[in-house]
Amino acid sequence: MDGCGVDLYGVFDGHGPYGDTVAAWLAANLPFAVQSALNGYEANALIAVEQAFVQIDSDCINILGAKTLEISGATATVVLHKDGEILVAGLGDSRAILGGPV
Repeated sequence: MDGCGVDLYGVFDGHGPYGDTVAAWLAANLPFAVQSALNGYEANALIAVEQAFVQIDSDCINILGAKTLEISGATATVVLHKDGEILVAGLGDSRAILGGPV
């Protein structure tokens, strides 16, 4: 996320006949939703990411259509790095594993 001191990493795993479309749409749009939510909830990254997930779910239904999402979807796992802290969030059965030097 350019110029705001925040790093956002995401993995989106599509499933169903349009899963690749849903995953690509999420990858393209979730960063903007997170950035917008961070502007509104600057002091609380957890609330901002939660609100971004709620907003992107609604937007996805409106843009890709309920019929598409009845038979396809995607999991989402994101890692937000801000001010030396890491927040991991996800929907679905995908997980993130963070590691460092031993």
